[in-house]
Amino acid sequence: MLVPARTLPAGTQVSAADLRAVEVPAELAPPGVITDLQAVVGRTPVVSLEAGVPLSASLVAGGSVAALAPPGTVVVPVRLDEQTADLLRPGDHVTLVSTSWDGETVNVLAERALALPNERSPGVDGGGGLLGGLAPAVPAAPLVLLAVDPREAPALSAASTAGAVAAVLVP
Repeated sequence: MLVPARTLPAGTQVSAADLRAVEVPAELAPPGVITDLQAVVGRTPVVSLEAGVPLSASLVAGGSVAALAPPGTVVVPVRLDEQTADLLRPGDHVTLVSTSWDGETVNVLAERALALPNERSPGVDGGGGLLGGLAPAVPAAPLVLLAVDPREAPALSAASTAGAVAAVLVP
């Protein structure tokens, strides 16, 4: 299996020199562990990875979306209201904020997040939950892809899941 040869910060592109192969009996290898060097080279860790941690696909982003993010950033899908999402174009920068439940406090979640190309569809929220689709389907807020500093990603992702993110377009 492949492991980082050194600590790999989130958002940095992985090279062959960053990795080393470790022999582990198949029955002891974690499920989904990556063994093919070419499956990892050029991809970026979504979180900081310590040396020796077995690599899996969920720990390293890849594909066309991750390739669009500038070095040192990670991609976060964020739900915004339809009017704001329609205004955004790839290359635009936004500051993302949330407010407290009483509207008294504004929290800056990410500054100068970069809008990435995204073939978005509005999607449908079927009510979900434990009972599945028993609730009537309602249109979900549009999903936009944003490149952000890796330190901003966890709070932004959590706030987006709660549906509490607003965007301010910035130059």
